[in-house]
Parts: sequence; C-alpha cells; structure tokens
Amino acid sequence: MAEVENKVEDIVSVNADEAANPLNAGSRSVDVRVEEIVSVNADEAANLLHSGSRYLDVRMEEDFLKGHVEGALNIPYYSSVTAEEKVKNPEFLNKVSAVFGHDDTFIVGCMTGNRSRLATADILHAGFLNVKNMKNGYKSWVEKKAAESTSAVRGSEYDLAPRQQ
Repeated sequence: MAEVENKVEDIVSVNADEAANPLNAGSRSVDVRVEEIVSVNADEAANLLHSGSRYLDVRMEEDFLKGHVEGALNIPYYSSVTAEEKVKNPEFLNKVSAVFGHDDTFIVGCMTGNRSRLATADILHAGFLNVKNMKNGYKSWVEKKAAESTSAVRGSEYDLAPRQQ
C-alpha cells in the first residue's frame, strides 16, 4: 500500500503559472507540501512496473549509467550538482511533458528518494495526475533485488539437496 510521507517541514515552492504550463513563466508562487506526495516502496514500485507503469530516474546521467531500474528513462532534475550548489534543470518539465502524458502512471526515483520527491512535486504541479515517488530511491531497489537473489539462491540450494531416505 502506498504511503504518504509525513514531513510537514519540507515545503517546495513552485511557480503556479509555470507549473500549470511549463512552457510559460508566471509570477505567482504556491507552497506545495511534500507530505502530499504519494511514495511507494521498492515492492510496490515493482508491482506498478509489472502492471505497465514506467520509471523516471531523475539522477544525473553519469549516475544513471552506473545502474538503474530496467527500462527506466533518465531526465536529470538538476543540470549541475557541485559541493556548493545544485542547479535545477531548466528543461526538466518540458522534457517530462514531451515523454509522458498527464494521465500516464509513472514512478519518479533518484538514489535516495530526496531529489525525486522534489521532482515529483514539480511534476504534479505541472498537471500530471498519477505520479508516485520511489521511497528511498534506487538504493532500495538494489537492496530488494539483492534480497531476492539471496532468497532464490537459498531456495535452489534446498531444491538441489539430496533427499534423505
């Protein structure tokens, strides 16, 4: 079951006119509470992907290329990340809009789930309806797959064990 994150202190400011239409810039600001974002864990994400949802990875391209959810699409949320600052990708919403329809169901993920929460907020306020954040990000996906592999190996060891008579 998807859960709503309880982080009242996290607020994302987005430009309301730009959120409604990312091709136009406006001047009104709206506060978006991150706790309104629906987050799914790795098991829930796997079920959604199995039933046809898509996965948007918002990490930098070099991180995406090191490993990602199979079939994921990469659109970086930031255009630059340094120790001093993170610069939001000015084309992010335009690129998302070019690939996904407003009614498409998709999951947004990063490495830990923090960047993807910000990206999910922007995407939702751009008028997308069925977007979910990947709680704990790609890291949790890797842990899930590792646990499944370990479980499968253990199961096969038992299957291959000789029967006692």
